[in-house]
Amino acid sequence: MSDRTTPAQAGLEWLWSGAQVWTSRPKSMAAVAIACAVAALVPWIGGLLSALVAPVSYGGLIHWLEQTRQDSIRGPVDAAIGSGRWQRALVLSAPLLVLWLFSLMVGALFAGDGQTSAVAGSNLALARLGIGTLLLPVLMVAVLVGVLMALFFSVPDVALRDVEPVKAIRDGWRTSMQNLPALLVLAGALILVMLLFSMLLVSLGAGLLTGALVAVLVHPWLAASMWAADRDRRRDD
Repeated sequence: MSDRTTPAQAGLEWLWSGAQVWTSRPKSMAAVAIACAVAALVPWIGGLLSALVAPVSYGGLIHWLEQTRQDSIRGPVDAAIGSGRWQRALVLSAPLLVLWLFSLMVGALFAGDGQTSAVAGSNLALARLGIGTLLLPVLMVAVLVGVLMALFFSVPDVALRDVEPVKAIRDGWRTSMQNLPALLVLAGALILVMLLFSMLLVSLGAGLLTGALVAVLVHPWLAASMWAADRDRRRDD
């Protein structure tokens, strides 16, 4: 693993490389898009299923992109299952499960419709402080960036090098800290695109399909960006 710190603009370069995969291997990207979108559409537990499906589908796409230049919608699925590494990739769901639980908490606090006395009390306390609508979104973004840092380099480590998941997360976090400016630029650009795309979909009347359609765009794009970043890291070793 290289200890060289990449410049901040590398985050945009990784995203651009990920976007280019859409044009070079659209069927392979579609496999991840479909898997994550279907998971997001499941009532009640869509967030939970997305957290479980994402690392496995990311790993399958990354493994497929590394092994072949062929474009196939079955390729990433076969790579995820056939490589036998999906069990380890599934362990990488832990940070995403934390994000899902935190999202539920934020939703409950903002709902304020008396789900539980504890939630209602917390919501009232935040309202009295006048910081609820400001603090919670900031915390949400912070948790999102933290999850991204934990997974961005660890998913390729598991998918391509069969690294033990806990070690992969630990090493991936250290690599992310070494490349923090690039990761922050990437996270900021990705969050901005998600917000703009969500606003566009809402204005077009997408309604409950908004989350699934955002997943179609973001998940394969992020997975391909992980592969591009890992390729750059190996080139520097």
